[in-house]
Amino acid sequence: MKTCFAPAERAAAEVLREEAACVARHPITGALLKSASGLLAILNEQRQILAANHSFLEALGLPDLSAILGRRPGEAFGCAHACDLEGGCGTSEHCGGCGAAIALVIALTHNRPEERKCLLGVRRPGGQVVDLCLRVRGCPLTLDGRRFLLLFLQDMTAFQHCAELERFVARDVARLAGTMEHVSRAEAGADPAQLRHALAGLHELARRLACEAAIQKVLAGADLEACQPNFQELPVRRILEGISDFNGQLIAARKKPFLLDGAGLEATLRTDQALLEQVLAHMLVNAFEASEEHDPVRLRVGETAAGITFAVWSRPAMATGVAERVFHRYFTTKPEPGRGQGTYVMKLLGERLLGGQVSFTSSESEGTEFLLSLPRTTAGA
Repeated sequence: MKTCFAPAERAAAEVLREEAACVARHPITGALLKSASGLLAILNEQRQILAANHSFLEALGLPDLSAILGRRPGEAFGCAHACDLEGGCGTSEHCGGCGAAIALVIALTHNRPEERKCLLGVRRPGGQVVDLCLRVRGCPLTLDGRRFLLLFLQDMTAFQHCAELERFVARDVARLAGTMEHVSRAEAGADPAQLRHALAGLHELARRLACEAAIQKVLAGADLEACQPNFQELPVRRILEGISDFNGQLIAARKKPFLLDGAGLEATLRTDQALLEQVLAHMLVNAFEASEEHDPVRLRVGETAAGITFAVWSRPAMATGVAERVFHRYFTTKPEPGRGQGTYVMKLLGERLLGGQVSFTSSESEGTEFLLSLPRTTAGA
């Protein structure tokens, strides 16, 4: 049976029943299942569920074990990739980057505890995929001469979500507040034209701040109706003025050249400026943070008959396993909490609100480039 990562073989039905009976009658497992806080399941060496505590079953909305006996964790939770291959959970090309699959394989292979973060896309009835962030720990256990695996799960979704929102809000509000302070410094005796320019700038910043607040509602779980785009006909050059200011305030951009290839600078585009700036800002943050000192970051603006393409390039290529998860809400290559929002926001705003397409390419020879392609006129705008 084909597999791209973990072994695909499962225990025969008779063996599975014997293993489940061994676990059920042993006093140690009974005590563990009753006393453990959080989600706990006991697996065999083929990563199949033999027993689970009440919290585990409750999280899945199940009255008893019968519906998931013999299934693997991703299959029980409804992972969007659990059925990609006949071998099931742990065998698809996406599983090589799954924290749960990695933790279980390492624990079984090296016979030691292993803990990882798992980003899980769970397919709900109706086809909707919900993103979860779990802390997964696999710990080998020997009972009556047989080896089993304790699977501890902690749902970190709410914590991760709050940390990301806090970081997102703090960064963007600080950026807007700093710019607003700069614009508002016009002296009382200044030229009337300068004052009008300053007031116009404050009005635009206030609008962007309101847009920021609407985006936070969307990210906090509200409907997309909370952030309705304000489409206007705008010159591309004007859109990029705010991005240039943003780069100047970005710590990660220091000592890293910023190159602008503006073949499409003179074009116009019907879009929401604040939302578009958000997408471009996240593209640039990712590029600058991934780059080494003195490595350039390039923003290329291209014009086609269909619309405008914004492409942000940086030299480093994505590591193996990153590309498959790059747009997952909680995925990040950074160790600190509050990360993982950037590429998700690109996709959400760029596609669902602005009506464009967000994609990327990455290779050792060509580097990494994120692209946002927008139609010249958005339907319904």
